[in-house]
Amino acid sequence: MQYAEYGSGDQHVIVVHGGPAARGSVEHLARPLGDAFCVFEPYQRRSDDQPLTVARHVADLHAFIHEYCCETRPVVIGHSWGAMLALAHAAAHPNDVRAIGLVGCGTFDQSARNEFERLRDERTEGGDYKAAQRQLEIDYPDLQDRMDAWDELLSPIYDYEPLPKQPRTLNEPFDLRGHTETWNDMLRCQTEGDYPASFINFQGRGRVAMFHGNDDPHPGRMIRDGLLPILPQLTYHEFKRCGHEPWLEKHAHDAFFRSLHDWLAQQFTTTD
Repeated sequence: MQYAEYGSGDQHVIVVHGGPAARGSVEHLARPLGDAFCVFEPYQRRSDDQPLTVARHVADLHAFIHEYCCETRPVVIGHSWGAMLALAHAAAHPNDVRAIGLVGCGTFDQSARNEFERLRDERTEGGDYKAAQRQLEIDYPDLQDRMDAWDELLSPIYDYEPLPKQPRTLNEPFDLRGHTETWNDMLRCQTEGDYPASFINFQGRGRVAMFHGNDDPHPGRMIRDGLLPILPQLTYHEFKRCGHEPWLEKHAHDAFFRSLHDWLAQQFTTTD
């Protein structure tokens, strides 16, 4: 896997991007953590000659941890889909990691997803997100042009008051096929009952914390309440006037990083 690395030392943190396929999207979450920790930002594989599945991404993350974390257990922080992947990985390999941070975590049950879709429609001009998405396909036959327009569609849905955009080191065409294959497989896993039920494998193994904006369309408290019976060690940190990416929000940026730094420091107070 390609990756970026920030900082140094033997306190390893892995930051897992969302999307799926939003490679490079967590650079400005991962980079500041390098002031205190050795931080890896792995880029999940793009689509290839085999369908992308949750299991393939889990296997990749497992291999990455064993190659780069030098026999120590890292803390894994996932954003959005990356938070879901972090939990799926911990279910399959509960001894790999010491703790999991979930930033803007995605949904695992139909009631939470229905609320997410309601909020998404409510914030979409015209009140129908899927109709707006279909219109983009008509208006922008070129995929990259469509992705740029898609970003404009998503901003009022996902952001509260974002800070000015910062350039990313990694810039590449969006892998729409990889996004679709991966997300469809996550939905299949949920439909078949694998998730969130298998997260019980990480029960009692390490701490789990959610960091969630209260203006994120993903209903944080509903997602938390769905996970708590399976992961009773989960703690919840909510930020006011904050959307889906707390590290990019004007009103939540400082409070988010203070909370995350404090929580991370606590995870490394015990030795393996």
